[in-house]
Amino acid sequence: IKQKCSIKKMDSKLKSYWDGSDTTTYVLPDLIYVFKNSFGSVFYPMSNEIFLGINKRDTNLYEIKTMFYEIEDSIMLPTLIISQPIIKKNFSYKLVNAFTLYKNSLDSKNVGNITYYFPKDYQFNDGLANRLLKEINEFKIIFSISNDYPIKYFIGSSMTEIASWFGIDYFESDYNCSMDIIEGRASKNANYIYSAQGGENYFHEIIHILVKDFSKGNYNLFNEGVACYFGGHLGKPYSSYIPILKEFLNENQWIDLSKGLTGYE
Repeated sequence: IKQKCSIKKMDSKLKSYWDGSDTTTYVLPDLIYVFKNSFGSVFYPMSNEIFLGINKRDTNLYEIKTMFYEIEDSIMLPTLIISQPIIKKNFSYKLVNAFTLYKNSLDSKNVGNITYYFPKDYQFNDGLANRLLKEINEFKIIFSISNDYPIKYFIGSSMTEIASWFGIDYFESDYNCSMDIIEGRASKNANYIYSAQGGENYFHEIIHILVKDFSKGNYNLFNEGVACYFGGHLGKPYSSYIPILKEFLNENQWIDLSKGLTGYE
């Protein structure tokens, strides 16, 4: 039986395969793992893997392409296709993040303890960024939170675009929903926020990072409820969903809420 786990830090043996600049810059050097883990799916080492090839891209730059997959009903289902850069330094070869090589093609801006990354043609909204800081400070007072983690915040037109910055050519979650939606994710193990059309103030996802140190018990649904209540969902406030929920329950009276959420999985 495959067990899911989440790597919070990388041991020295694994770090030795990465370029030193990445091991000092990132909490977890493997940003593909960090991104994928934000979708709740861990692919190291549970997924099967096929090596697709390696190519020389520049004098001292190589690229490995590999695919992870699952088998369901004797059918191979790709879950992830990645392009992993390798750099040659002197007589050794080291893994390096695609984002390390790509980030110079993006703009960045620091607002408080948040570093935003976004395409160069994106019109950054300072008002929303400052509003987010205000909401963070108010929330931290309510919950007596003292941490001030530095946060990296990625803004893109879609989750597919953001994934491409990390060398991800394909991931199955991209095909489980509409392309043209507001979507956000939080990587709690590295304090990263991914905002696809969600702009500079995706407070819902920020809350997941703010409360990540509340470690007594496993309260994932409660954690999600707190994020929805205080941070809204998909760009809309919590209050806007109440009449929608009431209408849904009125139209589906066969639903018995006494069973809890697990009764309808």
